[in-house]
Amino acid sequence: MIANRVRRAVVAYSNDPSSEGTVWHKNPSLLGACGISSVFLFKQLVDAGFTGATVVVGEFDCGDNNASRHAWIQLESNGTWIVDVTASQFADSLGALASDVVITPVHSEVGGRYTVKVSKFYLREMFAFWSSKNIPWGRLDGKTSHQVKLQRFYDAELAADMTESPLRPSGRRDEALLCVS
Repeated sequence: MIANRVRRAVVAYSNDPSSEGTVWHKNPSLLGACGISSVFLFKQLVDAGFTGATVVVGEFDCGDNNASRHAWIQLESNGTWIVDVTASQFADSLGALASDVVITPVHSEVGGRYTVKVSKFYLREMFAFWSSKNIPWGRLDGKTSHQVKLQRFYDAELAADMTESPLRPSGRRDEALLCVS
């Protein structure tokens, strides 16, 4: 549920006037929102008590010798999982396997298309893209950061989820993450 809730919050934020000027503003595929979304998902997972989450920067294999720089979460919880809340940008290359949110084992057909390529260049480029001065939380130069704005949309999604279904899954942390709703 956490991953899906983050996805819904990112979509809502991308359609809000406050995201104007970003590459993902009103972009249904969320192209360009992978960095901010992955860091935000990481924060939500940590806040929920997950200890095995890592923000990963690398490439997604789009096929035909074409790769796209990308960011996602790698989660250690009953195995190693890829959690990608902006996977919709690869719908064309995934075909029948396409999904807005990908939650898959690292060694699956889809998981094999994600390659970790952490380098100073990638990290600097990805983090500079979504965070002025590499400070992701709080206020920056009198402006509210994207992370703070995104938190507002996430809180609204959480409130809506609690209104619709106050019952929780069985209580297992991995089930709360991997539950698709």
